Amino acid sequence: MKPEDRERFAMAMAIMGEAFQKKPSDTMTEVYWRALVGLSVEAFERASLNLINTRKITGTFPLVAEIREAAQNTTESLETRIAIAWDMLIYALKSHGTDETIIFDDPLIHYILKSWGGWQEWGNSILTKELKWARKDFEALYLAYSQTKLGPPPPCIGFHEHNNRIRGYDAFIPEPIYITGKPGNFRGLPRPKSSETKQIEDSVAALIKEKELRP
Repeated sequence: MKPEDRERFAMAMAIMGEAFQKKPSDTMTEVYWRALVGLSVEAFERASLNLINTRKITGTFPLVAEIREAAQNTTESLETRIAIAWDMLIYALKSHGTDETIIFDDPLIHYILKSWGGWQEWGNSILTKELKWARKDFEALYLAYSQTKLGPPPPCIGFHEHNNRIRGYDAFIPEPIYITGKPGNFRGLPRPKSSETKQIEDSVAALIKEKELRP
């Protein structure tokens, strides 16, 4: 943490104090600051939230070791989720392409693609040599969205669905491809299976109703 992070650090300490009914003193806050200065303030904030959500003990303030462990576990968990989500995105692009409407079982991928202009826009324009830099942007966006309360995921509409809808060929709209599984064993299923599906389908219907799918 940097000197300019002291205010955010103190706020997170105070929030933990309220959650665990043990307000840290100024001296204690200074001791923790010095002991945890090697963490980024973002990692410290995530660790604090993790402890508030999972720690069952109250009346005592989390130890420095608990905070470090929570920070490590939270970071590893996010890094794993990001890696899986990125591999899932690349699998969908290479195995199914932007002609297909895609539903990912990780809704954060949908938000990232929307920020990149949409499934078709990004998939049709990205070059292999650019994937390294896209991966870095993906990580930053995933971290940001993972800490934000979000609404229904935006759709990842493929060319076939988009083209048929604007021509009025609703009877020929293909089923979306639902991407799920684990690295090395991703699968594209003909029908979606997760609880996020209803939200995604509702958002598609809303866009159609508002005529936002016009070219």
